[in-house]
Amino acid sequence: MEINVVEKACKDLGLNQRELADLIGVSTNTVSGWRNGKRAIPKWGYRILDLVKLEKEHKQLTETIKRYKI
Repeated sequence: MEINVVEKACKDLGLNQRELADLIGVSTNTVSGWRNGKRAIPKWGYRILDLVKLEKEHKQLTETIKRYKI
């Protein structure tokens, strides 16, 4: 079974579809269409989802470094 990219991104980021849409600058209908397979996710969509996840990981790492003064 294929993992739904939008559902995984929402889960990983702790966002709902509306919040994800606002974050990446698309409509809620676009994100919904991607999620339910009515719209194909374009290459840039995959890239931006990856970048948003990387940004979150970077922020978490930065906070860890600050906390432990590494």
